[in-house]
Amino acid sequence: MLLVYTDEFFDVLESCDTPLKKKIFGKVKLLAENPSHPSLNVHKMKRTDGKWEMYIDMGRRIIYDITDKTIRLWRMGGHDVVDRVHNYS
Repeated sequence: MLLVYTDEFFDVLESCDTPLKKKIFGKVKLLAENPSHPSLNVHKMKRTDGKWEMYIDMGRRIIYDITDKTIRLWRMGGHDVVDRVHNYS
């Protein structure tokens, strides 16, 4: 799978410390290899068109979509990121 990052996603990633970056890269790699892996807690977001949510850990999420062979990573952060996506939808 091809991974595409939005500017917003990349900006948040750049602000993370090294241990968190390693955790994020591990989860994203797992997503690319096996999007339905149970440890990702993947689920379709309600009231959105084709957006999915996955867990980095209990307090952080990644919002993404999948088209053909591309995973587009939109947003990353706390649960407030999920709430914002719901509000924009």
